[in-house]
Amino acid sequence: MSRGWVAEPDFDGRGVDGRDARRALSELDSSYGDLVLRPLVPERVIVREARAAGRYYGFFGAGAVVHDAYMTIARKVLDL
Repeated sequence: MSRGWVAEPDFDGRGVDGRDARRALSELDSSYGDLVLRPLVPERVIVREARAAGRYYGFFGAGAVVHDAYMTIARKVLDL
């Protein structure tokens, strides 16, 4: 995704994102600036599948990038 049109990881982690998602994030950035938490958490199918199976997505290779994004955000919020 582009914020201030600087390249950044996209929502799904594959370089595919929608115009609506880019526009929404652009609006958030223009309204809230540095208050928008980064990195963006990618949308992955493994997250839905793991949750449906009652498993944690971080245990799967494809879910590791989601886990890492949440951990990075948690460290920023909790100042670890």
